[in-house]
Amino acid sequence: MTHDDTVNRWADYFAGLEGGVRIDAQRQLSLMSATDFAFPVDSLPSLCELEFALRKMKAGKASGPDAIPSELCKYFPGPVAKQVYTLMMKSLIQGHEPIDLKGGVVLPIWKGKKQKDVCSAFRSILLSSNIGKAFHKTMRSKQSLVYESYLQHQQLGGRKKVPVVLGTHLTKAFLRAHHALHHATAILFVDLEAAFYTVVRPLALSGTCDDEILACMAAKLHLPTDTVHALYHHLQQPGATESAGMRCFDQRALRAVHTDTFFRVPNQKDVVKTHLGTRPGDAYADIVFGFLMARVLHNFQTQLCKHDVMSTVPDVQTPALFGRPCPTGHAAIPFVGPVWMDDLAVCLRGNTNDAVATKIGVATGVLLDLFREHAMSPNLARGKTELLMTPKGPKSNAWRKRLYGPTATGFFPIVGEAETYQEYIHAAILRLYRKLLKVDPDEHLSDDMLLTTLDLPSPTEVFRRARLRYVATLLQVGGSACWGLLNQDEAWISLIHDDLRWVWLDNRLPPLQASGPQKPRPRDRDLNLVHWDLHDAIVEAAFDLQDELDFEPTVRKLVGTFPIAWTRCLVTFRELQATIATESEPLGEVSLAHANHCLGMLSNSEEWPFLQTLVATQSDGMTSLEVLEEQFRAFADHGVPPTDAVPRDIGKHRIVLHAFSGRRRLGDIQVFMEELQKQSADGTLLHVVSLDLMTDAVWGDATRPATKAFWRQAADTGRVHGLLAGPPCESWSQARFAQTDEGTGPRPIRSADALWGMESLSLRELAQVMIGNDLLFFAFDLILRLHFSEGFGAIEHPDEPAEDFKPSIWKLPILTIFRALPGFAELRFAQGLLGASSPKLTRLLSLNLPGLQRTLRAHHITKDLPRRSSIGKLNGVWSTGFLKEYPPAMSRALAVEFIAWFERQCTDVQLAESHAFLARCKLMSATTLTDQMGADYTSK
Repeated sequence: MTHDDTVNRWADYFAGLEGGVRIDAQRQLSLMSATDFAFPVDSLPSLCELEFALRKMKAGKASGPDAIPSELCKYFPGPVAKQVYTLMMKSLIQGHEPIDLKGGVVLPIWKGKKQKDVCSAFRSILLSSNIGKAFHKTMRSKQSLVYESYLQHQQLGGRKKVPVVLGTHLTKAFLRAHHALHHATAILFVDLEAAFYTVVRPLALSGTCDDEILACMAAKLHLPTDTVHALYHHLQQPGATESAGMRCFDQRALRAVHTDTFFRVPNQKDVVKTHLGTRPGDAYADIVFGFLMARVLHNFQTQLCKHDVMSTVPDVQTPALFGRPCPTGHAAIPFVGPVWMDDLAVCLRGNTNDAVATKIGVATGVLLDLFREHAMSPNLARGKTELLMTPKGPKSNAWRKRLYGPTATGFFPIVGEAETYQEYIHAAILRLYRKLLKVDPDEHLSDDMLLTTLDLPSPTEVFRRARLRYVATLLQVGGSACWGLLNQDEAWISLIHDDLRWVWLDNRLPPLQASGPQKPRPRDRDLNLVHWDLHDAIVEAAFDLQDELDFEPTVRKLVGTFPIAWTRCLVTFRELQATIATESEPLGEVSLAHANHCLGMLSNSEEWPFLQTLVATQSDGMTSLEVLEEQFRAFADHGVPPTDAVPRDIGKHRIVLHAFSGRRRLGDIQVFMEELQKQSADGTLLHVVSLDLMTDAVWGDATRPATKAFWRQAADTGRVHGLLAGPPCESWSQARFAQTDEGTGPRPIRSADALWGMESLSLRELAQVMIGNDLLFFAFDLILRLHFSEGFGAIEHPDEPAEDFKPSIWKLPILTIFRALPGFAELRFAQGLLGASSPKLTRLLSLNLPGLQRTLRAHHITKDLPRRSSIGKLNGVWSTGFLKEYPPAMSRALAVEFIAWFERQCTDVQLAESHAFLARCKLMSATTLTDQMGADYTSK
């Protein structure tokens, strides 16, 4: 095959699609019509509108015959618009564009199907003038209102701001809504073949069409004689633009744009003058096709209404969320089904399966006949035009056998619905996150570690954001969203309710519901000790009660049905009380005051007989949860210290208490704080007090009552400004759950159900748990006192493990107090990114350090987490021991934020201070560096 033969082959193939005739280029120019047009001046597009169309053009698009690049139009819209505006006005007034704007070069693009040795495996793409595209886009903006008002109600393609996924949503909402009503449903999916290339332009734009071209097209589509007569009948009627009420001069301009169009393939000397199609790629392509499709759909809707086949939905313009009723009295509108350009999903429903089958036959016959009468060819191939039928009610099994069974006739091509499971999508997102870390495929990483390391949202949050963005888009669409149907989709509405509650909670906004009973909104699900199933069950049961006196017995009965530890039960009651405190409406017939009273009474362990044995046998030396919380309540009852006890200014001496500091070493926080302090040179003195047994065996012992009283008073009076504490974690360590082969490693002494210590412990283990509880409570006590004295601080501890049964201080109910107080924040990060030898996921409880998270990220020294782990040894010193020491980058980040807090305060170097207190601080400010590491408790 020669080069000319190839050119002729492509030219003839694409000419057959668009009703083209090959003519000489000069003759094409001479045949252009010269009809005079008259335009009202106010209907002409303005210079600003043309400039806007040029500015919105995408860079990098291929140039047309005039070789004007899209980058010139996009980045210099003002000068280009001034140069070509007069040309656009001349084209509109005279009714014709320059010949180079009417066509371009056609390139074949493989569809990705079939063999490449046949032309039908390719589609064409037209490389036309960028200036011409800008002209058409500007003209289109003047005609968009007429276009959208003429479209059939569910015709979504071409409407402004309408997302493509709305079509899928409407189809699924239709199925779900009628499934809940036990109606049989059917969806007829129809796809058109070469839809944009075979449009008979006069059907959409009025005007005339050459008989010879129509005859060739009818022969190609194998149209029967009666269908050809129907096509001629439609051509004698007004076009779609005329039926839509478009102004006469706009109709003439639109016809002129689609007159004398042409294309050529590369290296073709002549051109192909086209009479059919909408020139895909042009700004008017979807408009012209949309007009024709709307004409077909209006006829289709009329005929279905005559045969009583049409489904209807309420004409509602707004969503009905949180039980708010929609205004009544809305008329029902016909619901054909969503249409996106040439893809159509006809939605049918019936009270019986036989009724749906009848409607399928009527709708399918009418629709296919209408398409053929308008010279539109449905693609009847498998996977293109098919039927999805869902039988319901009597004879459902017989219908399923007929449609899906082994003896099915195949008269109706049936497709089955394949759901996409959300768990699979979640896993796909997490696998994508894992690739961002560039770790080995066989390396185990928990989901929490992935999310913490990458600082990316969880898959659940990704879905929530996408759904809320989609809802925002639908609210902008307005009536075209078909809210009458979407409001009936209870499953989707429930998801939106939950997403809105989530975003309201995350932003601490007022209650969502504007009317009706207000159910308590969900709380932060990161509090793992709250038993959310029990929480929600109590709330739902409250709304179902007829008498509020039944509330307490109902709660007792629900507690008995859930396998729950007393700790989680207590926290759940407290969470319910916190939820009730935010509400203003009763829980159905149960008043908020009565519910709060009952929950407070049930929070007392004496109300539960099965707990009495446990309380009676509890060790007197063990510190129970109730005792600790009682101490917190007693402390809170004293209220905020008097204002005159809190100094408004900071004196010359800056005191930071480093509790459980360990040995002095290069790279610790004191080194960096002293270095940063030297740079300030403001006359102040820094004292980093090391509260540790290695510094002072007496005043460094935080278990001594005198030591605790000394530092508590210092925190209350504001003499201590800051705190850094890392309470001992050996009794909380996950290493206890990794037993050695000999089984001689330290065993777990805490669990998620026994956070303050298990019951069956040896005396040594019991003492260790008691000391750990005492030191942890001391750290919590100090940072709470610093909150009242307007100081700062941070408590560091390993992050919560992935396994639910393992203990963590972050599961303690006491943390709920700190989460509710202003100034406190929880920060999660991996010390491995700051230079630690293992990942070591860590959490900080920070006070009045708003920039700490950002500073920690700025101090990352690597993008990849280390892969080693640290498990226990048998020689008395764990290999986890050195992990107690912070990596230098982490120490410096904390030092930067601590010094920044001091710089934000007012300093008065003349302020009188206690000499005895300063003397004690100077003695406990360690200066000697050492290589000796302090022993863990188990090595004593």
